[in-house]
Amino acid sequence: METDQIGTRYYVGGFQSADDKLPYDWHYAGYSNMEVTIPYDETKNYYLVITDGENYSADKLDMANAEKDGDLATVEILSKNEGKYAEYNRKLRALGNAMLKTPTSIEETQWGTRYVENAYILATDKKVVGMPLEVRGKASNTNLQDGVSVTTSEIIYNGNIQGLSLDPEHLKLNGDYQAKDAGDYNLTVSPADGYIWVDGITSEKKYNWSIGKKNLRIEYKGEAIHLDETPKLKIEDFSTYFVSGENEDNAEGFVMPTLTAPEELEVGKRYSLKPSGGEAKNYYFNYCRGGLVVVPDDVKIVEVPARNTYVFYTGEEQVLFDDTEAYTVDKKQTVTKVGSTRTAFFTLRDGYIWSDGTTNDAIIRKYSNCTIVEKGAEKPITNTNLVEDGTVKIGVSEGEEYKLYGVVSATKAGSYRAVAIPTTC
Repeated sequence: METDQIGTRYYVGGFQSADDKLPYDWHYAGYSNMEVTIPYDETKNYYLVITDGENYSADKLDMANAEKDGDLATVEILSKNEGKYAEYNRKLRALGNAMLKTPTSIEETQWGTRYVENAYILATDKKVVGMPLEVRGKASNTNLQDGVSVTTSEIIYNGNIQGLSLDPEHLKLNGDYQAKDAGDYNLTVSPADGYIWVDGITSEKKYNWSIGKKNLRIEYKGEAIHLDETPKLKIEDFSTYFVSGENEDNAEGFVMPTLTAPEELEVGKRYSLKPSGGEAKNYYFNYCRGGLVVVPDDVKIVEVPARNTYVFYTGEEQVLFDDTEAYTVDKKQTVTKVGSTRTAFFTLRDGYIWSDGTTNDAIIRKYSNCTIVEKGAEKPITNTNLVEDGTVKIGVSEGEEYKLYGVVSATKAGSYRAVAIPTTC
């Protein structure tokens, strides 16, 4: 327990020395509730404060629902219902550091800035407010009149309004704390009337934060040509890397990159080409190289099989993949049942090359997935331009002529798989 001009700090029951250890599973506890019992005065406000020594966040504790016993109260400081694992886990670690008496610190490492946080319960007759610890800074009382320069955790453009998770009810905000477009933003913050910062200061603080540009993959996958042919130099479809339904036609300030080949080409050579140029207001371009291969006339160029395809149900056994004059399959795949999917890997025969300029020596072998579907069945609509924003996103739409299995919707960013099986057979 410590007392200063703000109020009284209560630290969660600590150990006697740095040699003491927390339970092995402390930082891996997942969601669970945690309560503390502290001296209680109904005239005071109580907060859970997390700090790295320079920055403070403050969450008001629900004392109205605390269990009272004379001048003591047992109150919940961590709830499994908070729903945000990162925030919950940070509080758990800060409480663990407090128990071990680990000093707070901010260190610059080769992996970035490392923050060691601590936690305590603050009892005060004042109304205090803190800033989310996603907003970091090297705060100094000596330069508050000029503002405190801080940075935020990285926010990437997603086509929606984003920004700092601030509480306008308890703060005076001047400037941008939310925005849509990529760029740098400035914000001046001070406590609302009747409030003070957790560290006892009332002066305004200045925050610099930004929304980063979204990565847009610009790829030339390569191609094989004969000397008398003109290369297509196609920049592959990158629509899946746009967000919020944007594309090269409506993304603000979008200028298409270019790709050029040498004027003089020679048979038997491979030219490594990379797109260049172009720009967009909210995207930065990640250029990926591909190989332009000029092959002799006696080498035949074969199209790369489609990655995903389907055949119609006939009621008879069907061979989905078979050898051709250009390539062989690892094994023949036969199916009868609607909804069955098979995968085949392909190997080129001598005298052939894939249309993207690769051969059997490529790191990733060419393969294809094939599914048998009911003839005339409606194909599922898949949504690929989805961005995590805390709401449930539908990846595959329901339909009357098929039944969906697997993961068809999700909240978190990631890769998911769903299977549609026609119901009309």
